[in-house]
Amino acid sequence: MDDAEFIYGCEQLGGYQWGDYDIKKVEQAIEKSISEGINEFDTADCYGLGMSETRLGKIIKSYNREKVRINTKFGVRIDNSGTRCVDNSIEWMSSAIDQSLKRLNTDYIDLYLLHSWDKKTDLNIIFCKLEELRRDGKILKYGVSNLINLEDVIYNRYNINSFSLEFSYVCHENNMYINNYLKNNIRFMPYGVLAQGLLSGKYKTNDFKTNDRRNQSDYRHFHGQKFNDNKKKVSKLLGLSTKLGLSCSALAVIYSKLYFKNTCPIVGIKNTKQLDDLLTIKNYVMSNTNLSILLEDD
Repeated sequence: MDDAEFIYGCEQLGGYQWGDYDIKKVEQAIEKSISEGINEFDTADCYGLGMSETRLGKIIKSYNREKVRINTKFGVRIDNSGTRCVDNSIEWMSSAIDQSLKRLNTDYIDLYLLHSWDKKTDLNIIFCKLEELRRDGKILKYGVSNLINLEDVIYNRYNINSFSLEFSYVCHENNMYINNYLKNNIRFMPYGVLAQGLLSGKYKTNDFKTNDRRNQSDYRHFHGQKFNDNKKKVSKLLGLSTKLGLSCSALAVIYSKLYFKNTCPIVGIKNTKQLDDLLTIKNYVMSNTNLSILLEDD
C-alpha cells in the first residue's frame, strides 16, 4: 500500500464547511476506492468534530482490517462552539488516541500524526509518548504534520515514518523543509495538492457560499493577487490536459509525485466521478517524457 497512487483524504467525510455535497456519495467513493486498491485513508480527530473518523470507522468495519490503512491525527481541539486550539499535552494525547480508536472502531491506528505543534509541549515528550503508544500496540507508526523543521537529534532518536506539509503546482513555500525531511528518508504525504479544488480547473471565480470555507481569506489560493496568479497556472494545466488526455486534477496529483521522491499525496474526493478521474493515473507511466513539461518553470 505504500506504493499506492494516492491517499484518500477524508476531511470532506466530516461534512464541515466544504459547501453543498452528499456525504453518502463520499462514502460510496471510499468503498469503491478500496475495491480499486486505494486502501490508505487520511483523517483527523477534529475533522467534522469527529464525524470523519466515525463515518470511516463504520465503512471499514465491513472489510478485512489488515487490508485497510488508517492514518489519523491528534493535537487540534475544537469545542462545540467551534473554537479551535492546539493541545499536545500528554493528558490530551492519552484521551485523544482512545477516542479516535473508539470512533474508528479499531484496535490500532496504522499511522498517528502530530497534527500541529502547540510550541509549548517539548517535542521529546510528544515523541516519547508516541513511542509508548507504539509499544502498547495502539499505533503502528507515527509522523508529523504542519511541522516545518526538526533538529537532527529528533530524526536520530525517534522512528518518524511520515510527514505532511502543503505542496502543489501552485504552492512551493515549504520546499526547503520538505527536502530536509526527505534527506532523512521519511515518506512525504503532501496535502492541498489540488489547492482546495482550484487545480481541478473548474473554478473560474471565487464566489463561494457561506458554508464553504474557501470564501475565507485564509484560503489564499482563491483570493487577491494569488488567485490571479494561480489562474495562469491553471490555464497551463488545462492546455496540458487536452494534449495528454488527462484531467487537470490527475495532472496535479502526478505533478506532486514527479516533483519529490518517496511521495504519496493526500487527495480529498467527494464522489465516485472524482475518484474515477484520479484512478486514470494508475495506468499512466510516471516517467512519460510528455510530463516533463509539468516541471518546467519550477
